[in-house]
Amino acid sequence: LALHYGAFGVGYIIPATFLPAMAKDIIPDPAIFGWAWPLFGLAAAASCLLVPRLARGGDSVQIWRAAQASMALGMLAVAVWHHIAAVILAAVLVGGTFMVITQAGMLAAR
Repeated sequence: LALHYGAFGVGYIIPATFLPAMAKDIIPDPAIFGWAWPLFGLAAAASCLLVPRLARGGDSVQIWRAAQASMALGMLAVAVWHHIAAVILAAVLVGGTFMVITQAGMLAAR
């Protein structure tokens, strides 16, 4: 389980690390792109409350896959669409999935 937890951590720490750098390249003013990070945190908090209710009795592997796809979509959006809306979308999709990836992944690994 520790090995799996580490692998899931590496899987989300890379997008979470590079997302701010990508946002800064798109919008150099931190007063503007900085507003995406509260959304990142709110999405993370909301995912911890909503996903367990939605996933009750569901397949943790499918939830993990959907969360991974959502995170990838968020990173792809900011990589190909250089706009504040892409930064906001990426913040919500990455923030809203990184804890889900760990939760569902640990259930599947167990």
